[in-house]
Amino acid sequence: MSRTDRFPPLSVDAELTLTVDGHEYRVRDRGNRLVVDAPTLPAALALRDSLPEGGVGRLLSTTDLAVDVAVHDAVVATTGPSADGPVATTVGGSPTTLRPAGLATALVREGRARPVATAALVAALLALGWLVGRVIDAFGDD
Repeated sequence: MSRTDRFPPLSVDAELTLTVDGHEYRVRDRGNRLVVDAPTLPAALALRDSLPEGGVGRLLSTTDLAVDVAVHDAVVATTGPSADGPVATTVGGSPTTLRPAGLATALVREGRARPVATAALVAALLALGWLVGRVIDAFGDD
């Protein structure tokens, strides 16, 4: 029996505050899941980028814990042994499922919270789309 096989499933009863790269996250429990509430989508990405490769996955699989990452009360990703779904990736060595409906909800709520920044982003994406279309048209004429 390996040392990691001896750990029973972990249950957490917590209400914590975590600060990473200047972003403040609330960490709370929901049964056998931890919920990390990120204040914004960029903060959720900063949290993902701060995770060590392999360390988180090993901890979650050993303790049978899953972590939901929520932005504006919408779950945008689930990581851990129970993460399954159509849009899967790996974060910190742990299987992770992105939640498209949660991402869309978070984007809408982010837009309501920051209307000017959202309008600027939409304008930049439209301009980029227009520019790409022009480049495609220019090469298509040759």
